[in-house]
Amino acid sequence: MKDGDIGLYVHNGASKINVINVTIGQMDGFIKAIDFHGNLELYLNDSIINTKNIAVNVEINKTETLYINFDNSELYSSTGKLFSLSEAASTKNLTDIHFNVKNSVFATASENLFEINTCSSRIHSKMISSSFSVENGGKTIFSCKARSVDLAGLMNTFDNSDKGFLISFCDKKDKTQDFVIGLNLTNNRFENIDSTAIETHGQLNVIVIENNYFVGNGECIKHSIADFDFDSLTISHNVFSNTANGIVKLLQPRSGNSTINLVQNIFENNRDIVISFTSPYINIYQSFFENKDSAYNLKVESDTHSYTGRVVNASQNYWGTNDVNVIEKRIYDNNYDNTLFKITFRPYLGSKNYSDIQNKEATFLSSNGDIGGIVSANVT
Repeated sequence: MKDGDIGLYVHNGASKINVINVTIGQMDGFIKAIDFHGNLELYLNDSIINTKNIAVNVEINKTETLYINFDNSELYSSTGKLFSLSEAASTKNLTDIHFNVKNSVFATASENLFEINTCSSRIHSKMISSSFSVENGGKTIFSCKARSVDLAGLMNTFDNSDKGFLISFCDKKDKTQDFVIGLNLTNNRFENIDSTAIETHGQLNVIVIENNYFVGNGECIKHSIADFDFDSLTISHNVFSNTANGIVKLLQPRSGNSTINLVQNIFENNRDIVISFTSPYINIYQSFFENKDSAYNLKVESDTHSYTGRVVNASQNYWGTNDVNVIEKRIYDNNYDNTLFKITFRPYLGSKNYSDIQNKEATFLSSNGDIGGIVSANVT
């Protein structure tokens, strides 16, 4: 195709578009379907698309199903989004949207890479063996507001953006169980994400974040969980390295009692607060913490008075030292603020060996000669 305005205008009615072995240089946009009625299937294979503005722009209206598939292709935009999905008008009809990418490259300079904003849609997405980046700051790779989201990301690279994934309510005031987030993010690399690599706001279903590598980011994982129980949330076998502003932030409701499991993760060379949370329904075990410049490895956030007296199990972790006093100082719980719940870290691992279980108690004099322990009452 030659350079120009828009490559393809899609009009109303059931449509299926196959684009194979196409190269486009600096068009204004590639595909445009505005106020679209009917169903649409778009397949982009073995192609290279360069645009100035929005590459694929879809606005649905009375649509039941939408399939967008990118395979072994490259999409670039100098100033616009690569994929924009919105709805022409509010509707009670639900649209099932299938958005899949595989073996592809996506990059833009100054807008969100993929932006989905449709409160009448259920999003089903698979992202496999692809790379995603935004050159300039303040933008998001995958920004999504929808009725529900079921997303799997496997073996991808996400880098150079403000946020990686931002998935939230259409209306944060309408916290109903109709909005459900399911995530499976496995074997991905998140690098140089300035703000947050993975951020969700809403009712969780099944969340699996495992075998990922997070390096040089702001926050890595931030879940603001709606006030309902969820099925499961597992964060396991990940590496979190050289992060500046806190690693994992879990903002759970007071009434929810679903348990979060953090298992066999590695936290190294991070700063600020490594893991913070507001609910005691969390298990942290067989993880390695080596963060000499961090303020706290674990921190109970305030406003948790309803949980006073409960205990978080953070035993059988390696804390980068065998000095119990040093371990204790980097855990912020009711030893610092008696309105918070307690975290127990004993027995702990004496090394990066799961069988090296130790159970020494804190002494008033630490191994380096400093006065150890945490004094939670006045000393006279």
